[in-house]
Amino acid sequence: MLFRSHIARSLVPAAVRTLALSDKVADRMLVQTFGVYLANGLNVRQTAVALPAHPNTVHGRLRRLAQQTGYDLRDVKQLMRLATELRLGAVR
Repeated sequence: MLFRSHIARSLVPAAVRTLALSDKVADRMLVQTFGVYLANGLNVRQTAVALPAHPNTVHGRLRRLAQQTGYDLRDVKQLMRLATELRLGAVR
């Protein structure tokens, strides 16, 4: 099992792995916002209510997440890839 976890982590880009494992509050908020955004069907208003946060705050966090990871969150394939990589990257 440990071997498979190591292989899975090695497939995750360093920027995503760093973000997934970060203990910084700002990084945790980016990952949390992204998860809530996915859970709310990519709806910023519903995400804002669920967090709670202002919709502009949600947009800003998603923009920073995209900048840090290099993924275009308007592209469904990249969005799903990031979701998967964040989960794999968080495996310790």
